[in-house]
Amino acid sequence: MEQLEIEQLQVRIKQDYEKLLDLFANIINKVSTDYDISDGERLESAHALAFKFFGHALSVLYLSHGTNQELPSLKWHTVDFASIDVITRAALEGFLVFHHVFYATANPEEKDYRYWAYKAEGLANRQNILESTGSEEEEKELLVEKKELDDRLESNQIFQSLSAKQKRQIFKGNSMWRWKPDSNKRLSLRDIGIEAEFSKFLASHIYNFLSASAHSTSIGVQQTFPTLNKKEEEHLFAVTVVIMNIITANLIREYCELFSRVQIVLNNDIEKSNLVREWIQKGRTLYKLMGKAQEND
Repeated sequence: MEQLEIEQLQVRIKQDYEKLLDLFANIINKVSTDYDISDGERLESAHALAFKFFGHALSVLYLSHGTNQELPSLKWHTVDFASIDVITRAALEGFLVFHHVFYATANPEEKDYRYWAYKAEGLANRQNILESTGSEEEEKELLVEKKELDDRLESNQIFQSLSAKQKRQIFKGNSMWRWKPDSNKRLSLRDIGIEAEFSKFLASHIYNFLSASAHSTSIGVQQTFPTLNKKEEEHLFAVTVVIMNIITANLIREYCELFSRVQIVLNNDIEKSNLVREWIQKGRTLYKLMGKAQEND
């Protein structure tokens, strides 16, 4: 591919990102105005997670414009690729949680188990914080919430099938919402990515690539060292936007199916609806987009 074609492709990929974010903002606005989700706890949680994802997606776009400040000694143009990678990883994880907890096909007992175990993990995280910083009143409220979750889980068939040790893990924040009863194992994030029909390349290798920056591994540091020229920066950001376009398109589709009345937003915008389908398909064959002849485990 000629340099001019590469540059045109990079521009188009970023334009697609902006269109997807604008579409998502429109959809979130419609959910906020057309749905009364105040009494639907599960839908409210799904909506909050989608809103969190949108914040990450918007921050990725914002950071791409550079993070220069008026500092006397700052002599180089700064695009904070390390933070972009960290936020992209958080967005990817957010989608995987949304998919598995709120969207993926499962029988009612399993759907209930996933949601209540997910809530229990959050409760465990809050409990760890309140043990050192919380007031007596906050600790009492936490105990009431834990009792409600205990009751709901105790009546669930999936929970009942767990061993005593596995049940304890739920309230230790060990991601037992990923438990898959038919395979008798806790799913990895890679497993959930495959479940969401991501290519293995995206589910495994891209996640590891993003994690390298989050964990400051040696390769992660090299990936974000500010020695790039403008064209190299644009190329590197285009790779990030490919990932963000894929997960944003997938979340838009699942969010619209969960809040079915906003499906009309997609139906009324053929161009952006086609864009969503296009990027979902690219997520299933990302290895081809990245120039790999075939996909490996």
